[in-house]
Amino acid sequence: MMPTVNPPVPVLLATSGPLTLRVAAELADGALPLLTGPDTLADFTIPTLARHAAAAGRPMPRVIGMVGGVVTADVAGARDRAARAMDGYGAMPVYRALLDRENISAPAELAVIGDEQTMAAAVARYAEAGADELIFALTALGSARDEERTWALLGELSRTART
Repeated sequence: MMPTVNPPVPVLLATSGPLTLRVAAELADGALPLLTGPDTLADFTIPTLARHAAAAGRPMPRVIGMVGGVVTADVAGARDRAARAMDGYGAMPVYRALLDRENISAPAELAVIGDEQTMAAAVARYAEAGADELIFALTALGSARDEERTWALLGELSRTART
């Protein structure tokens, strides 16, 4: 007999390629696509999840996008820090395939870096692509003041989404 948890806890599966998307669709409550931009989310990730969920007779799992970024005036500096932190992923075949699907050359290009309008537009793109939720990772790309600006904006966007 399989063990149970009471109350049940939703289980999310980090996904990247076709196999983990299939497993998430068949077994998990949600998918957390890693290094997946909004175009790939809309054109590959969500259709793949939907197809496998339907084949398994399960509801579509929630899709929780994940993106790094910062609201900053120092776009070049933040982009450089993002490249140093993320570029190793581009050499891994599963992530390289996702970057190629997104038509970008480096993982750091997925980072959302710029002013408040840039950040809000990126959040909207993920929502339009079909993300049910969005995790924003602040990875020391900017100054403490930049992080405060980012948190303030994301908090405002979150409040707006709930109304």
